[in-house]
Amino acid sequence: MPNGLRAMSSISEAAVEYVRENGLRVTTTAVRNSKGALLGWYRGGRKERYGFDRIAVPRAAVREAALQNIPAGDIEWGKKVVQVDETANGVKVEFKDGTIEEADLLIGADGVKSIIREAIFGKKYQAEYESVSAFPVLSLRPFLQLNI
Repeated sequence: MPNGLRAMSSISEAAVEYVRENGLRVTTTAVRNSKGALLGWYRGGRKERYGFDRIAVPRAAVREAALQNIPAGDIEWGKKVVQVDETANGVKVEFKDGTIEEADLLIGADGVKSIIREAIFGKKYQAEYESVSAFPVLSLRPFLQLNI
């Protein structure tokens, strides 16, 4: 979505370009049921309004874009965050194993049960189901028609 690309552009224009190269610009999406009947149209994320296009891209490509130009040794996988504190120069992160890291930027991409969000905001912003589900862009069954 455009807001995601805008946020990504503040960190890395190369990552945005990677998403553009590995995705499809989408202006209108027809949503259909399992029998192919048209349920409605989704017209969202116009570049004229948001400054960025809506791009249909596999989640893996977004992950690859975000990891570009980051040396392999700079990322540690599988560590659990227990505390986050803002500092004058960035952020201090404490992990369950007792280690502490300091960084300029912390990206809380840890899902609906976000430890990062809770560490920063406490219980103030809890995730709630809003009766909205994302639909797959690419599917073996013809639920969507992309008008590109």
